[in-house]
Amino acid sequence: FNLVGISHPSFIGHLRAIPWSAWLTPTVTWGILVGAVLGGILCVSLIFRHQWAENERLPVPLASIYVSLIESPDPGRCFNELFRSRGFWAAFGLVFILQGLGALHVYYPRYVPEVSMGFNLTHLMADEPWVYTEQEFKSKQLSFTIVGILFFVQGKLGFSLWFIFLVVQVARMMLGGMQVEFTQGMEMDQTFGAMVPFAIAILWVGRHHLAMVARRMLRRDADPSYDRYLPYGVVGWAFAITQLTIIAWLVLAGVSLAGAVVLVLML
Repeated sequence: FNLVGISHPSFIGHLRAIPWSAWLTPTVTWGILVGAVLGGILCVSLIFRHQWAENERLPVPLASIYVSLIESPDPGRCFNELFRSRGFWAAFGLVFILQGLGALHVYYPRYVPEVSMGFNLTHLMADEPWVYTEQEFKSKQLSFTIVGILFFVQGKLGFSLWFIFLVVQVARMMLGGMQVEFTQGMEMDQTFGAMVPFAIAILWVGRHHLAMVARRMLRRDADPSYDRYLPYGVVGWAFAITQLTIIAWLVLAGVSLAGAVVLVLML
């Protein structure tokens, strides 16, 4: 189809114009690392599923949302209990209208007014000590997704998430008053330090289950009924292979062997 005498390349022509050979090496190289990381995550999920879901019986309240969406309706009904709920449709309609008005304002700002669902106090907090706080503390936007998720979170946990954020801002203001910079690297180190005892607790509570996985990796004395998806011996060795692959990849990329092992342990 030509209107002005200029031919337009076809879809096949666009594909042929892409330098696929230049993408081959980085795709394969990074694909190995990404595949090993994702494979390791999958193996960890399979290893800890029984420990968390059946031994510890950890609640997963968010899963109830999906169950309520797909549950079968009662006999003689077209929709299940959730989709017959007036409260569900009232909340859905309110969120849909507010989000829709926000989207329409982007395309038709002259006709659709902006519905503000946040605040921005950056200009009011431009002086000390407020200037040392994070930008997320000075401006916020209401997220209905977060509101919905926190509805299923325990009250004490929700309070901790809010209160600790305020404590961090107080620490930032105190350090800023002393002309000490609270860098992102310092915050990441502090966060990782908080994860260490958490990880140790997970390993300690699940030590008997992990010992069972290790025994099945070394010999076949498994009860097949205990392995719901894959034999734990197979999953254990697959996890070991993925971690060794990550270590080898890092070493070939220039990281020292000790550094690669530390990075994998941190991961």
